[in-house]
Amino acid sequence: MPIVLRLYNLPKGIKFNWHNFINISILNDILINTCNMELNELLNLKYIIDSKLMDDNIDYPVPTDDDLLIIIFSTETSILLKLINIFDKFNINSDNKNNNVSGPIDEKENEISKDTELAIDKNIIDTINNKTLKLFQDDDFKQILKIYMNRPEIFKTLLEYIQTGDFNFDISKLNKSLDQMSESEIENYNLLTDQIMNLNLNISRDIIFNKLLKYSGHLNFVLRDLIK
Repeated sequence: MPIVLRLYNLPKGIKFNWHNFINISILNDILINTCNMELNELLNLKYIIDSKLMDDNIDYPVPTDDDLLIIIFSTETSILLKLINIFDKFNINSDNKNNNVSGPIDEKENEISKDTELAIDKNIIDTINNKTLKLFQDDDFKQILKIYMNRPEIFKTLLEYIQTGDFNFDISKLNKSLDQMSESEIENYNLLTDQIMNLNLNISRDIIFNKLLKYSGHLNFVLRDLIK
């Protein structure tokens, strides 16, 4: 019968057919082989059935007459964002008779409401708290939090650099090779390189200068490429 694999507290997920039993190893294989997840990313995932964390050593029976809901939980925002993107675009059909993975589930098409409450047990709370307490001791985290509280517009701008998709602007007509540039243009690019070097990104001057050539001196494009 179908298994519904859903992100905790979000109406994002996939549905696939599976028989007999399911376990953490099988779920990890599915995410690796069909969703292109990395093994190190899976180490940050928790699977929940019936409001309880799945145990590595237990095979969970798959019901024959009802959907089985499995919640994916993670404290890593980057991993959750990756899963959301995968589930949004997912469209894989497997030839394995035991595993027929469908596209993103539409909550109107299944009986499991996104408002279904999940009872968080003490193990989940302790997992979250331990990770959060470590962050509280991290000076970089405290600095980021301070920026977010005092200058949210800067924080938002940085997120736009990180999260924006591929460039849709054609600037190829503006591109010049180094031997096509005038002395004043080269001087300007060197000045722009100096400004980026002052950000202390630990990126070589040559790489930065070449990125400026690639994007015709467009600083936003260059910075996005350097930090992505």
